[in-house]
Amino acid sequence: MKSKNLIGIILSLICIIHCLAIPLTVLIIGIDSLTRFTYQDDMIHEILFIMVFLIYIIVFPKSYKNNKDINTLLIASIGVLSLFSGLFQKENMAIFLTVFGALLILVAHYKNYKLETIN
Repeated sequence: MKSKNLIGIILSLICIIHCLAIPLTVLIIGIDSLTRFTYQDDMIHEILFIMVFLIYIIVFPKSYKNNKDINTLLIASIGVLSLFSGLFQKENMAIFLTVFGALLILVAHYKNYKLETIN
């Protein structure tokens, strides 16, 4: 299970970098057309969400069963809900919800990793 948490941590970091890279690039370089181009394809975000949700379904219920840590499960659940709701928002709110959700999932995976190294 530790490897699944490490994969989750890495994927959460990639998600955060992906979400912040475009707005930061636009701020630094000032290319407005870049944001229109990258946010046109929502299907990519939907596919990524499905992958995140599958990892969530595999990792966190089993972890709760083993560790009985409801806080980690709640943090992960709120993170997944935030990612899901971000799919239906406009650019700025979508970025905020996605980064917030990815950070929560990152924290939850890290807590799981720590709990499993203790046990």
